[in-house]
Amino acid sequence: MSAIKRRNNVVKLNRRAEPREVSDPGIEMIRKRSDERFLARGATHGADLTDWLEAEQDLRTASQR
Repeated sequence: MSAIKRRNNVVKLNRRAEPREVSDPGIEMIRKRSDERFLARGATHGADLTDWLEAEQDLRTASQR
């Protein structure tokens, strides 16, 4: 995987970047964790994307331990 650098709206690839292992939690696991976050917030609407992204990050972090 190459690192991407932006400068003056020009994208440059840094070929020397080291590849990182990325853990990919399943969509069903993310959905369940996202629902848990939604309920923990008091089931208020309007933060579904935030819930999803944070659930995804939670699961990736947990799988790297």
